Amino acid sequence: MERTQEAMEIKRALHWLGAPGNLLKEEVAIFFFHFTDMYKLKAATEDQYVDYCDGIDYRIRLVKLINFGRAIQAEPISYSGVISSSQQVGNWLSDEMGQLTQEQLRIMCLNTKNEVISDEVIFKGDLNSCVAHPREIFQLAVRFSANKILMVHNHPSGQLTPSKNDLIFSKRLCDSGKMMGIDLLDSLIVSATGYLSLREEGILTES
Repeated sequence: MERTQEAMEIKRALHWLGAPGNLLKEEVAIFFFHFTDMYKLKAATEDQYVDYCDGIDYRIRLVKLINFGRAIQAEPISYSGVISSSQQVGNWLSDEMGQLTQEQLRIMCLNTKNEVISDEVIFKGDLNSCVAHPREIFQLAVRFSANKILMVHNHPSGQLTPSKNDLIFSKRLCDSGKMMGIDLLDSLIVSATGYLSLREEGILTES
């Protein structure tokens, strides 16, 4: 059902962009031959787009629209409001950060009412060699007089399974927070396929 809906959307877009009506079915098949799912579409390289376009005007226009959408999504939007659940943040940030090709580490600082008082990307790069230190994160929390923090990072691979480094760093941050009286509300991994919450998975606990 989901593929059928996607196919209809692509068909309408191609028709609007000038594809001949008698070629629409074939054009949709060609599109999904190059991009078998939405994750591969988001993660496609410039060379892959060129290969798909093959110099055809309406395909070029479609790719320009796709890239325009990617550029809008890539612009970080600081969150403001009340955090009510990990699902709320996970769903929002999987849309915003899921298409990124570089890993980012993002920290949200919250007050006692779970209102976001700071939302910052503090690291970009390979988190397996991450230079971020709990001290730097809690300096940020102290600067904003935060009572809680929420950590989010993305997996460009699309896989949501936490790495050994993800688990070690999250546990270290949680333990440091307990000593400082600043709770780690959750540690989230996001990708184009969704999100994973270490708190929901029972990896981070209150004790």
